[in-house]
Amino acid sequence: MAFPSSIVLQTRAALGEVDILVNNAGIAKVQDWQDIMPEDWGVVLAANLTSSFLMSLAVLPASSRQLPADREVTLYAIAQHSLRPCIAI
Repeated sequence: MAFPSSIVLQTRAALGEVDILVNNAGIAKVQDWQDIMPEDWGVVLAANLTSSFLMSLAVLPASSRQLPADREVTLYAIAQHSLRPCIAI
């Protein structure tokens, strides 16, 4: 797994400044709510929330200007594709 800072550095080297950030990573543990273990919950949170947070941090500090709020998009749409209402996230 690449760290967000190295992804941003490689992107800037290849394409120039980051004009928009689209966070579109996510997973779901397809199991009943009562069967989810804390370790599973941690994996889901890391993929769905922490990854977006870390990518945002990696893009903004080195920017020559602040990325406007309408230039960052975060999508969380994994659960809408499931017919199981008991999915955790």
